Amino acid sequence: MPRFCGDMSQVPAVSPIYNSRLFVFDTFEARSLAMIQKLKITATRFLLLPIFCAMCLSAGEAAASSESVRPFVTGSLAQIVGERQGKPFVLALWSTSCTHCPAELKALGQLKRNHPNLDVVLVAADSPGEAPLAAEMVRAYGLKASPQWIFADAMPERLRFEIDRRWHGELPRTYLYDRQHAVQAFSGLVPPDLLMQWIKVNVR
Repeated sequence: MPRFCGDMSQVPAVSPIYNSRLFVFDTFEARSLAMIQKLKITATRFLLLPIFCAMCLSAGEAAASSESVRPFVTGSLAQIVGERQGKPFVLALWSTSCTHCPAELKALGQLKRNHPNLDVVLVAADSPGEAPLAAEMVRAYGLKASPQWIFADAMPERLRFEIDRRWHGELPRTYLYDRQHAVQAFSGLVPPDLLMQWIKVNVR
């Protein structure tokens, strides 16, 4: 093998054909890396697409649910009762910030699954701005199909007074209306045995 020392002008130049081959190889490698990067981006987008669609669907359902929450104003109770003449129903007052209300919603959701004919009317003692959260909580406890209302009065005391003059705002607050609309009122969680007895008598 020849050795070159001193005068570098004697070093043979690299063949132009060899240079062109290196250029072609470098270009091919660069294009391959770019293609791999594009494939990675495409694959990532493909994997994220179902998640994005699920988020959009969930947001759409939440928006639709919140639109079904009706404003509870003066006269709303008379409307609820009037629409159920001769029919038993449960009027459940609750709040998104109430500590014991989730347990009440859970119990009512379970009863609704066991007794599909049970009519449960939900009234959230919050403000209209809490409607999306209220709708989401109700849906989570299996009560999406139940009529939903939310306080929509600048003076909630006026609504409480119209519902029950003896009610001071404690939650949850539950009213059991029988077929003649005789009412039993409960503050806090309704005793399960009492609720089951009421259902046995009033729900077919």
